[in-house]
Amino acid sequence: DDPDKVVRGAYDNLLKEPLRTYARDEVQRLNGLQIKEQMSEIGAKIFHKMQERTKGTPFEITEVVVGNIQYPPVVADAVA
Repeated sequence: DDPDKVVRGAYDNLLKEPLRTYARDEVQRLNGLQIKEQMSEIGAKIFHKMQERTKGTPFEITEVVVGNIQYPPVVADAVA
């Protein structure tokens, strides 16, 4: 097997998809007006979950930064 493919598959399965799930879970706990105000707190919670997930693996999580929240079109349209 191609080593790059193996690493990419491990990244996708171990980190990428769970990261998205953790982010959705944290954002869904808040109302729409709280999200932008609590982006640092959301990032900190995701960071701790990802650190737990990667214990005993070759991956090391050093930081999680939530820099952008994309609202679903229905929410963005309602705000506009």
